[in-house]
Amino acid sequence: MTLDPHFADLGLDEKIRVVESLGLTVQEGQGARFEKLLRQTNLSATINVTDWTPEAVYILLNIGREEELALALRNRDRYYTIVKYPEGPLLSALIRSIVLGEW
Repeated sequence: MTLDPHFADLGLDEKIRVVESLGLTVQEGQGARFEKLLRQTNLSATINVTDWTPEAVYILLNIGREEELALALRNRDRYYTIVKYPEGPLLSALIRSIVLGEW
């Protein structure tokens, strides 16, 4: 995963589109770069996490928890608004729910 040096110059909509497309491919070992990209993005928009990898969702939720963000996520026709972040097995269940689009 390469980061565009002009990423900081993009508007919010363009940044969200970049984040959404990269979330499809993030694997273990690429987390630090994806995390850096997410931290440069205003995450106040609804983020489409359809077909994201579990690693990408985990990184996004960790940032939301650390920065105390209310995240709005979409997976196909299912929407999630996360204001209180679970830990341990509940976090794993939430990630599985988001990735698989099931509850």
